[in-house]
Amino acid sequence: MKDKLLKLLLFSVLLMGFTTAFGQTNYADFRIKTQDGDGKSLSGVEVKLFLNDIEKASDTTDSDGNAIFQTLNPGTYRIEVFKNGFSKQTFPDVELTGGLNEPLKVSMTSSMSVVNIVTRSKGSVIALEKNEANISGKNMINSGRRGIGALTATNSAIIESRQGISVRGTRADGNGTFVDGMRVIGGGAVPNLGVDQLSVSIGGIPAMYGDLTGGAFSYTSKSATEKFITIFEGITSSGLDPYGYNTVEGFISGPLWVQRKKNLAGKTESLVKLGFTLNGNVGYYYDPSPTRTGVYILKEEKLAEIEKNPLVFTPNGFVH
Repeated sequence: MKDKLLKLLLFSVLLMGFTTAFGQTNYADFRIKTQDGDGKSLSGVEVKLFLNDIEKASDTTDSDGNAIFQTLNPGTYRIEVFKNGFSKQTFPDVELTGGLNEPLKVSMTSSMSVVNIVTRSKGSVIALEKNEANISGKNMINSGRRGIGALTATNSAIIESRQGISVRGTRADGNGTFVDGMRVIGGGAVPNLGVDQLSVSIGGIPAMYGDLTGGAFSYTSKSATEKFITIFEGITSSGLDPYGYNTVEGFISGPLWVQRKKNLAGKTESLVKLGFTLNGNVGYYYDPSPTRTGVYILKEEKLAEIEKNPLVFTPNGFVH
């Protein structure tokens, strides 16, 4: 009996790993280009990427000064770039979205120099690499809007109505919803506090999303954090309007296995090998679909009159 339970547990773990490996399709592709003060490509530069203070990837630039990452989860990363003899550079808030991202160009200066160089990025009006709209989970919470509503408020190509979501005038059944690369049936999505990034392809749907005529809504859930985090949010309109909108959400995350080791500088670093996230929401809506003009209701006395004298069909039509 014990052997059967162990085999069943091993099979479940392998099945979960197989599903995760093939489920994630909205990876972020990212490239870093390093050069010295003279504009020449700089090789041997160590690059580290951190998500929620957890090291997710690292690489060393090649002879052309490039470090390429192709299997990153979308999110907001902290990037550290350093090499012996050069000043270390840190980019704290680099937002990566699913698909191809604009490369990050880094100019390294000698550590013997006292000159500080501040790099600033300038966003173009038209992104040639992609045709999509996206919003991070942090900006969604700060905006006061939730879910798809956070995108409809900032993009005129996405319209939300009673019939569903319309992208550039298409029907709602032409859309697809994906959570961490896996397509879900219906409009199910991740609770707002558990969303790390929400993006929608509004034109030129990538082949990995299948044959869609509308938009591909892709949710990226938050990953495990280095420290234990507990977040709760409650929203209610009870007592403020007659519709009774009430919802409570929660998000809990933390490490389960932390490995500590010393880096080249002799400092101790923590690497989270295994972590967990739990999130969910509960809602109660007294009137889930309120109208602007109200709803016409038949009065009791009029209903009694109709029941007493119903319409009768005759050759000349309906009469009382």
